[in-house]
Amino acid sequence: VTERDEQGEYPVVRFEGKENDLWLAESSLIEYLQGIFAGSEESHDEWQHQQTLNEARDGALLELEYIHEDLYARLEGCPD
Repeated sequence: VTERDEQGEYPVVRFEGKENDLWLAESSLIEYLQGIFAGSEESHDEWQHQQTLNEARDGALLELEYIHEDLYARLEGCPD
């Protein structure tokens, strides 16, 4: 992305069109690609810890969803 924004600066990221279309600026893209092809293994302990927490949270939410579905199935079978 070589276009400047309203402030005359090069944006780091730009949203274009749909909400999910995200474009990285050239400098950010180059830094990202350098990290990929450098071959160095980075430590992402915080990310791994957060992923573990998210998996536990998601498992609990799915269990609640199954409980609710079971309850509604039983209620549908009951006469009013």
